Amino acid sequence: MTYTEASMDALRQAGDELADATVATLFERGEVGKFNTLMRYVSTAGAPLPDGLPDVAREYLKATCVPPAWVDWAEMEKARLFFIDNNVHISTALSFASMPACYVVPHVARLLSATHGLKYPSKRMAETGQFTVYLMQPDAFEAGSRFIPAAQKVRLLHASIRHHLKRENRWDTETLGIPICQEDMIGGQMFFSLLVLDSLHRLGIHMSAEGADAYFYA
Repeated sequence: MTYTEASMDALRQAGDELADATVATLFERGEVGKFNTLMRYVSTAGAPLPDGLPDVAREYLKATCVPPAWVDWAEMEKARLFFIDNNVHISTALSFASMPACYVVPHVARLLSATHGLKYPSKRMAETGQFTVYLMQPDAFEAGSRFIPAAQKVRLLHASIRHHLKRENRWDTETLGIPICQEDMIGGQMFFSLLVLDSLHRLGIHMSAEGADAYFYA
């Protein structure tokens, strides 16, 4: 796919339709408190969902529990092996290159400030690192894994942030676009993939082109 200025502008106005609708419904029905309490017990893929979980949340979790059909599993396995070989250096790159880079993007820094994300950088770094570890497990997309629930929760967290910022009129959508939009997500993926690989190169870490390509894919 070739990206143009017009297509990127469109992504700037796109959030996450399914997650946004789920969060909006939870607020409309007054079920946020029950949802937050019960979601603490949703931590492994394939486990029974807790009794009393709001229907809209249950539907969202079922709709997002299976990876897309186009995933190249051979490439994912190459990425996992690349991570095993370079996990310490990747963690260093995430902590000292990728995460700080997020803070120098003006509208992202404004978003983090609005959501108090700037107050707890160590917590954010730890969560990002843990998320990467979950993804790079051999059973990341199978029953019993922790990656899929983590990914589902991140989507809902982002949707909740969008909901609060809009409801409280704390974000200039006309100027800045939708908070945590699809363009932001692409930028984040570049920080956590290409910037990591660039950092490994700067650290003098030998990488095969095949391994680096697989990590970028994952």
